[in-house]
Amino acid sequence: MCSYFALKIQELRENGHEGTARAYTSTLHSMQRYLVKDLPFRKITSQVIARYHKRLLDSGICDNTAGFYLHNIKAVYRKGCREMGLELPSPFCGINIKVEKTIKLSLETEVIKRISRLELTTDCPECLARDVFMFSFYTRGMASVDIALLKKTDIIPGEIRYKRQKAGQLIRIGINRQISQIMEKYENTEGDYLFPLLEKEKSPYEGYKDVYHRIRYSLKKYPKP
Repeated sequence: MCSYFALKIQELRENGHEGTARAYTSTLHSMQRYLVKDLPFRKITSQVIARYHKRLLDSGICDNTAGFYLHNIKAVYRKGCREMGLELPSPFCGINIKVEKTIKLSLETEVIKRISRLELTTDCPECLARDVFMFSFYTRGMASVDIALLKKTDIIPGEIRYKRQKAGQLIRIGINRQISQIMEKYENTEGDYLFPLLEKEKSPYEGYKDVYHRIRYSLKKYPKP
């Protein structure tokens, strides 16, 4: 099972699905730590999965993380059974995967207004971070990875059309005055992407992760209300 998992991770990376590859890699590491043996598919039983689940929880891993690992294992297990023509009973029957709702925090309207009105020097990191933050707000919460990888060709008269990196879902967003003003600031950005966020020498995924941390760091430098 672990060997097959590693093979799927390699295929994901070769096909550019770095995000899923990283999720599967963390899952594989947990399997290697808590399952110990690289068991063949036929020996992955409900008892094995239950024992793995218990070891995760006993180690202090929270329910959501344990559920994340189990969902990934289940997906790869099913894929492996299909590819190898195996008709095996599901080892996940009777496994209770608890997922707790995470508390979503939101900013007050006045805070967002203050951020939008900050007087910042053009081309400084804080200005770019503020513009990306406001762009996400105006585009109904566009994910930072989708903003970083948003191409100029995704913009047509009156509308933005892009596919979500996470789910591949086509999203269409009307361009209002605020969105238009931000896009105009970056219309002369070199290359294919709208915002000057990605470094040429890095892969898009690696570049996005750096962008994410840089923007968070810049936002933290804003004066507190």
